[in-house]
Amino acid sequence: MKRLVSEKDRDERRLNIVIKGLGNIGEKIKEEIEKFLKEKLAIEAGLEAAWKSGQVVVGKCTSYEQKERIMKNKARLAGTRIYIENDLSFEDRKIQEKIARWARGQREKGKEVKVGLGRVMVDGKWIRWESVPEEEQVSERQVRGKDGQESMDKSF
Repeated sequence: MKRLVSEKDRDERRLNIVIKGLGNIGEKIKEEIEKFLKEKLAIEAGLEAAWKSGQVVVGKCTSYEQKERIMKNKARLAGTRIYIENDLSFEDRKIQEKIARWARGQREKGKEVKVGLGRVMVDGKWIRWESVPEEEQVSERQVRGKDGQESMDKSF
């Protein structure tokens, strides 16, 4: 049952993009996002809908092909503080955070690592996150306690 709800949630988010770091957005969110995509990514994107959710803006693309074009061209934003990502469920976001933390540790060890959605590329080979040994997934990190003292925590 939980898996079905999770799959339905993923399907609803499949065409969505999340844009972080845009700053002030006016009343006409959809039009402003379409203008942004045209100016910065050179993409004519007619979004189905767009809305603000906290600090981020979410846009619903009209087709998966359109979303793919946006995701491929988001590299043009390099050097800015604006990021475009997939719209993920809470659980998927937590998994991606774990992957990013793990990848950072691997890069510090000198490995070439790329991160995908639920998978990682280590030294030129893509592997699913579930197949990374669990003892490798869990790494030590520093956490500040209530008193401001640093302590070591081995959990996520």
